[in-house]
Order: sequence, then structure tokens, then C-alpha cells
Amino acid sequence: MKKLKQNYKNLSIKYKLVLSFIPLSIIPLIIVSIYSTASYKNTIIDRTFTNLTDNNKLIISQIEGKLKNTEACANMLTININRVVEKYTDENSQSFYNDISNELYYGKLVFNDVDSIAYLDAEDNFYFTNIYLNKNVNDLNSSILLDNLKNTTGKNYWYPMTTRKFLNTDSNQPSTILAKKVLNIKTGKTLGYLFLNIHESSIASVIDNQSSNYYILDGGNVTISSNKSNSLLKPLENEDLLDFVDSTDTSRILKINKTDTVVTKVPFKSMDWTLVSESVLKDVTKELDTTNFIMIVLVVLLIIFIILVSNIIANLITHPIEKLKFGMKRVSHGDFSVNLTINSKDELGVLAAGYNKMSSRIETLVSKINEEQEKKRKYELALFQEQIKPHFLYNCLDVIYTLSDMGRNKEAKKTTKALADFYRGTLSGGSEIISLGEEIKTVKDYLSLVRYQYSDVFNYEIIVDDNVLNYKILKLTLQPLVENAIYHGLKNSDKFGLLTIKAYKLDETIILQIIDTGIGMDSIKLNEIQNNFNKSSKTHFGLSSVQDRLKMFFKEDITFDIKSKLNKGTTITITLPLIKGDDIK
Repeated sequence: MKKLKQNYKNLSIKYKLVLSFIPLSIIPLIIVSIYSTASYKNTIIDRTFTNLTDNNKLIISQIEGKLKNTEACANMLTININRVVEKYTDENSQSFYNDISNELYYGKLVFNDVDSIAYLDAEDNFYFTNIYLNKNVNDLNSSILLDNLKNTTGKNYWYPMTTRKFLNTDSNQPSTILAKKVLNIKTGKTLGYLFLNIHESSIASVIDNQSSNYYILDGGNVTISSNKSNSLLKPLENEDLLDFVDSTDTSRILKINKTDTVVTKVPFKSMDWTLVSESVLKDVTKELDTTNFIMIVLVVLLIIFIILVSNIIANLITHPIEKLKFGMKRVSHGDFSVNLTINSKDELGVLAAGYNKMSSRIETLVSKINEEQEKKRKYELALFQEQIKPHFLYNCLDVIYTLSDMGRNKEAKKTTKALADFYRGTLSGGSEIISLGEEIKTVKDYLSLVRYQYSDVFNYEIIVDDNVLNYKILKLTLQPLVENAIYHGLKNSDKFGLLTIKAYKLDETIILQIIDTGIGMDSIKLNEIQNNFNKSSKTHFGLSSVQDRLKMFFKEDITFDIKSKLNKGTTITITLPLIKGDDIK
């Protein structure tokens, strides 16, 4: 041992560096390679979880599109049936029967996801789009299905996926039914009951061509749709899979039929359903073997390379590095005037040249960053305006078309004018800052449009002090919050709701309030939304976007408060500083 130590001391610095460099490079390389292989495997699995989850969300989006189309069909037929009833004084005439039937056929034609449509009026007259629906119709009158529907308030009501001998074109084909009590829009009187039938095959068509196994489970973990037909309408039997479905996990690796299987789940937003997928782990990680082989080859080549070049690097590395170290210290203290002179064209020479260019450009880049931040603020508003949902325009045009078709030309004209005023207000000639009065007008235009679609869902009132109308506000501050209150609060409520918008001056501030009597939120959901704001989450885009834009413009001079109670409603209160046109910079 002493002889080895002595021999090492007698070596030149060059070989001391080489002998030290080689083991210090090779050992970490091997450790990193082993760790990287394990990490890469975990990455592949995580990526698989993500890809499967994303694919599940896409599938759910397509299926929920079918369900939303069915609800749109039911809403359209409600309006059209009211139009026919208003037209006739004798509801027992053949013309009346033909018109109701034509409306049902037209609804099925427009919304082809619906398999069949039936309508039972208050006089027990039965209308249908398929003769098979008339079979066993007496079973409908004595069914729990109709009894439950009579107790509703006109809200869309979904019945479970199952086989039925009535209201089904094929008694062996499982189906789900969207039922709706049709009320007279003017009097509130019950006109009848509407039934829209969707076959399981329509839902399964979305997942039939998938390589993984898919199950759509109801709240009781019964398979209501699947690309494995032998599991249809059967409860899950695998205990591990049941445990996973009932857990809070979104993905897991389970042993199914003695095979490692990746399972993921994603709940539906509009229904008490869950989409579960199964993929064999070996199939999704088969690229790992090839990667491992490539990794071994690379490690061997790198070891050879390290041994060959370490001798050269030892001679060149010390002096240039000291120069770079000196220069970087000066930069860290804010001195960008140091110019390094390293007469080589290798990596260190390139680093030195890059350092010299970097130090001369940093001051310029710092000033440009401030300009870019201002541009970013303007781009965010432009981006937000582009994200106004296109389906809102489609729905409005559909309402205009329906009103015109019903001969209600004055209302169609008002709707068209309101739609034009709404988009004119949201654009505002490209201006980011508008008066509160202009913002209120935009909200009124928006509400006048939405009321045609949800006249049986809510009413609204706007209470604004005249002395605050001329103060300035960011464009599109109120409209996204009003839209959020309608679609997430009032629309989902079983009772007729009220939306209240208030604006008034308090000391040197403006108070804005959006109050709805919708479904509200429990404390857990409310805390989740508030925590997501603190984490800059985009889960609640309408709320978070308004809050972020207000904070960016007014700095910290605003408050954004949400109060809510389950089944009572939600109140959003915004406090803004008073700003006149002359105060804007």
C-alpha cells in the first residue's frame, strides 16, 4: 500500500487527473444508467397512465356530446310542441296529431344520435317515431318511470340503461331514456311527457374500435356499455378492480387474469357514470427492452470515450476554467464589461465567446423583458376574447331559426339585434377599458339571448346605481361570471332561479355582485375553487381569468370573494378602485 501511495505521488499532475477522472466518471455513469433505466420505465408507465386518461377524457367528451345533443333535442321539442298547442284550439284533430308527429320526426332527423322519440300528452294520446314504441305502451302508464316524471318540474330526467319491453324499438337492446315533462311555457300547465331513447350501441360505437378494453359503469358499478359485449348489464366481479373503482385513484396496475394490467378511470361530468379502461402492461412497455439495449451500448461507448479523452482534457481544462470562473463572478455582481480571451476553438473557447456575447446582450434583454410583459398582458385579453365559446353562437342562431320558423318574427329580430349588440360590445373597437355602463349593456344583451333558451330556468334583475356607470372597468369582467352562474348554478337547479347583478359605489370603491339562487356549493367544493385560484389553476377558467386580469391591471387594489351554500346559491363580490377615463395610463 505504501508503494502504491509513493508511486501515485511520483506521477505527474496530468496522470493524477486522469487516474482520478476515470473512476469518478465511470462509476456515476453506471449508477446514472441504472437509475435512468428504472426512471424511464416509470416514465413510460406514467406516460401510459396519462395517455390512457387523456383518451378516456376524449371518449367521454364524445359520449357526453351525444347526451347533450339529446338534451338539446328535448329542449327544442318542448318549444315546438308549445308552438303546435298554441296553434290549435282542437287538440284532438287529425291535423294536430300530424303536426305533433312531424315535430317528433323532425327532432329525430336533426339529432341522429337519438334512436326514437315518443310523446304522451295529458289526454293519454301517444305519439311516436317508430311503430315499435306503441308496443306494450300500457306498461308505461303503470310504470315507476312515468310516476317519477310527473313529480319533476320540467327538468331533463335520465333513466338508467336497461332493457325494456316498452318505449324501446328492440326489447333485447339496452337503452337509456331522457324523459322530460312538457309544460305550457305561458301557463305552466302540464302538456304531456316526452321520451327520447338512446340505444347502448350508439354509446358503444365510440369505444368499439379501441385497442383497450373499456367499461362504462353506473353508480352501482354495473356495466352499462362496453366493447366487451359479454359484460353488458353485469356488475363488476373482479375484487381488485372493484376496489380500484371505489377508490380515489385515477390509475393503477392490477393483476387481471394473472396478467399485469394498467387500469384507468375517469368520471363523467354530466352523469353518474365512470369510464374504466384496461391495457396489458407488457403491450405498453414493449419499447423498454430496445431502450435498455441501446442504453448498455451507449454506456460502453461512453466508458471507452472517457478513457481516451481524459488524458487530453487534463492538459486543457484547468486554466480556461479559472478564466471562466473569474468572468462569471464578475457577472454575478452585475459587471458585464469583462471580456474573456481564451485562444481556443473547443467547447471552452465557444463558452468564452458565448459569455462575451451574453454579457453584452443581457442589459438589452432585461429592458426587452419589461416590454414583453406589457405585450403579454394585452395578448391575454385577446386570447380570452377568442375563447368565447362558439357553441353559444350556434345556439343563438338555432333560437333565431326556431323563432322564425314559428312565425315569431319580432322576437327573431330582437334576438338577432341582441346577438349583434352582444358581439359589438365584447369587441368594443379593440378597447380593453370600457365604462361600467357599456359592460352592463353587454351583459343585458347576453342575458336577453340566454333567456330565450332558458326562459323556464331563471329570471334576472340588474340593480345599478347611476353614479357608477361612467367609471372605467376591464372589458368582459361581468359576462364570464354571469355565464358561470347560469351554466353551473341556475341551469342545474330543480327550481326556477333568479340571477341578480348589482353595482354600487362604497367609499372610494365600486362593488360588483353576481348573485344566483342555483345549486350552490358545499364548503369542500368552495375551498377547492379558492385553493385553485391561489395555485393559478385553469380548472375554473371563467372565474380565474377574470380574477387574474383584474389583478394584473389593478395590481393588489381589488378583492375577489366567493360565498356559497349548497342548494341555496352563490354570491361573487368584486371590489374595484374608482377609475375615470383620465386616470388610465
